[in-house]
Amino acid sequence: MVDRIAPRALLIIAAEHDVICPADELKRMYERAGNPKKFVLVEGVTHFQCYEGEGMERTCGEAIEWYKAHL
Repeated sequence: MVDRIAPRALLIIAAEHDVICPADELKRMYERAGNPKKFVLVEGVTHFQCYEGEGMERTCGEAIEWYKAHL
């Protein structure tokens, strides 16, 4: 279904060491999506580390900038 989202904006944030939502699967999904789109790989973190500390700061910062540009 990801190819049907465009022209609505799509931001995918992936954790490098995520076993719940593997980054390579999210990257393949991103590649099938239309524009506007952005893929962010948060290096060195697991799924849950995106919700605390530096991982949270990075994911929230990316999301806020994306929302400012596309909402």
